[in-house]
Amino acid sequence: TVDLQIVEGADLSVSVNPQSERLDVGGTANATVVLRNLGLASAPRSALVVSLAPGVEGTGVVYANLACTTAASSVNCEPLDLASDASASVALSIRAEAAGNHPVTASVSSTRFDPQLSNNEATAQLTVTGAQSAPASTGSGGGGGGAGLLLALGLLAAARNRRSG
Repeated sequence: TVDLQIVEGADLSVSVNPQSERLDVGGTANATVVLRNLGLASAPRSALVVSLAPGVEGTGVVYANLACTTAASSVNCEPLDLASDASASVALSIRAEAAGNHPVTASVSSTRFDPQLSNNEATAQLTVTGAQSAPASTGSGGGGGGAGLLLALGLLAAARNRRSG
């Protein structure tokens, strides 16, 4: 005889949804991380971990119905009892510190059996370009940009002409 036991499982999934995948050094992007239970059973003690790669830094986090701790490079939320067909989300503000491709990775887990592990991790790639731009000059001391350079070059040329003449 064969005893067959059917175990209801949770099916946690996570997605990382940046508002923009491209930004300049010094710029910010917002991203929403969504945790869902697609399974028939609740997902007790569900944990969510969001990791930011070097080169980007979390500057703000908004979450509801979650207990989260934050650092510049990570957000950890746990434990959450997530009912069947329920979701929770975390909104992040991310500042670009260095040029390059920087992944934002989220993963979820639960103490309940999850038959579909392939959707328990998600990554979004942030592409950061350029160098941080200098702040715009305010007030009268900022100069005229190219006009000052032209004046200096003109004075230098006149001084050379006097020496050679």
